Amino acid sequence: MANAGNNELEAAIEGNLNAMAEQALEQAQRNDLEDALKVCRFSSANSREAFIESQGLTCMEDLATIPIESVEHMITTHNSMQGNTAAARVLKIGYLQQANLESLVWWLRDKTRRNLPIDVGEWDAMQLSSATELKEIEKRHLKSDNEAELPEFEGGIDYYDWDKKAMNALAMERGATGIPLDYVIRRDKEENWDPTTDAENEHERFIYQVSLEGPAFLEDSAKIWRKMKKLLLGTPAWEWIRHLDSRENGRLGFQTLRAHYEGKDMVDKRVVIAESIIGTGPNGTFYKNEQTFSFEKYATRLRQAYTTLAICRQPFAEATMVRRLYDGILITNNTQMELAKAYILDHCNDDFNKAVSYMSSKVNLAFPPQNLITGLGGHKRGPIGNQEGGFCKISKARGLQGRAGRFNFA
Repeated sequence: MANAGNNELEAAIEGNLNAMAEQALEQAQRNDLEDALKVCRFSSANSREAFIESQGLTCMEDLATIPIESVEHMITTHNSMQGNTAAARVLKIGYLQQANLESLVWWLRDKTRRNLPIDVGEWDAMQLSSATELKEIEKRHLKSDNEAELPEFEGGIDYYDWDKKAMNALAMERGATGIPLDYVIRRDKEENWDPTTDAENEHERFIYQVSLEGPAFLEDSAKIWRKMKKLLLGTPAWEWIRHLDSRENGRLGFQTLRAHYEGKDMVDKRVVIAESIIGTGPNGTFYKNEQTFSFEKYATRLRQAYTTLAICRQPFAEATMVRRLYDGILITNNTQMELAKAYILDHCNDDFNKAVSYMSSKVNLAFPPQNLITGLGGHKRGPIGNQEGGFCKISKARGLQGRAGRFNFA
């Protein structure tokens, strides 16, 4: 009997302790709500208490489940319950508090979609200001109704540029919960990579914090699949993802496409093409004149080939790239171009982009477009006077300038 009595006593004590812990938790959650509403300018304790009671709120997580658009209805409902007496009017919520409450709800929902813990201690005047600004930015994005179109698919040496263009295009459109759509096709990171500390910018941090599961993700993933199908149907690339059509899984579709076009066979093909471009053989890339292949296209093609090789194999030294740029310029009998070539070897040897920029400025001087000389408009470097070919030396251009009036930069 004694043992039975002791067990009952222990059970009663445990029950009381549990009840006390539950009450303490409820009070702590209530205090968190009050503290958050204080930041939102709910200045009086009575107004905070009345609002919490009228809306049946028990914790911060309750506010995190409310759509921002519903806050106005919450305020309207609360105010209608207070009556019109002088004492009741003090308990009503004004526009400023409503706007601040919307910012709080946005902040809580943002924490939730990023899978971050809700710590009311972080919610202060600075967070309120930041949340208000970010809320308005996101609202404008959602109202813009920007429907992203994936760029024309490139599976060859331009593939890596295409992948970046696709990511950028999807970043311009918002998904079901306001997240940039490129989060769906984000690449996997190393196991210990943490977006909070390791992301290079806020956008990367955002798209790696959000979850890749749940109804909103499935909706966004299906939307991307439909974009992919519209783009690729009827092309060779579609054959690699056709079997996924019934699943409408945009993330899996992109992963499958990447697995093929970033596989060893495709990489080897790109390496062969890139090496031929920077080579000095018959398939190499050279600059001879602006008519057949402009300097801009020449330099861009070299840059693209070196970028491809850096991704697929290993990067080249800047000096090697500058030397190839120099060797591929095959213009003769032009002192200005010869001097420019010598300059980039002496002064731009360790910076390919700087070398390209300098040479480009000298090409524009040596071979000015016709519309800069005649003021007749147009976008091509066409014939000057009766001269065939569309180019002239800078000395001739200066002579023509006097007859053409002034250079037209319109």
